[in-house]
Amino acid sequence: MRTTLLMLLVVAMLTTNAQKDSTRFMKRKVVWSTPHEQLPVQIMPRIIIKAAPFSLLNPYDGPSARLGIEYKVKRDVNLYNEVGYFFINTGAITKVELRKYLNNLEVESCVMSSREYLSFEFAFKRQEYKAGDSVYVNPGIYYYKDFSVRKSVECFTVKYGTLFVYKSGLTIDLFIGAGIRMRQGCNSLNKEENIKSSSDYGPNVAVNYAGRMIFPNVDIGLKIGFGVK
Repeated sequence: MRTTLLMLLVVAMLTTNAQKDSTRFMKRKVVWSTPHEQLPVQIMPRIIIKAAPFSLLNPYDGPSARLGIEYKVKRDVNLYNEVGYFFINTGAITKVELRKYLNNLEVESCVMSSREYLSFEFAFKRQEYKAGDSVYVNPGIYYYKDFSVRKSVECFTVKYGTLFVYKSGLTIDLFIGAGIRMRQGCNSLNKEENIKSSSDYGPNVAVNYAGRMIFPNVDIGLKIGFGVK
């Protein structure tokens, strides 16, 4: 009888310990099966310093270096200011952009978050440089001439984009926009020599033409920056 009771007591103790171990294992398993809860919470940078790398490859206005700063104005609203300098077609450009973020910073992975926005941008550009082209005189008669160009351009653009924020502080800003471009220009050609609206002049009609013109403006780009939280 004593032996039987002792065996029952041992079985009961083993069963209790097995249940505790099983419970511990299940708890660990639940934690391990929810890795998204362990993703770090990203904080939107208060200030972002940005550069526009593709501005170095502009085939029409010439290469330029551009640097800007984005900073918070109030909840979900940021302001962006940019300045730039043209190397070959000497000049300068400045931009002001009011940006409204459409959502909170969404975690994409352990190292990256993203945020979408709409913005309104005003840009002003002024350039003075030397150019040259074949000048039309009479049907079938052309001659090459060097001339100087001075122009100013104002752009109003509505943009939609996504800002990617990395854990390291790196930011990538992808955007697309549309608007209008107003251009005022003059050159050293006389009235007869001035560039006409002819396919013979290619982009010179829009870039070096003397007079006032309004164009549609399309803006697609990428900016790389570093954020300060």
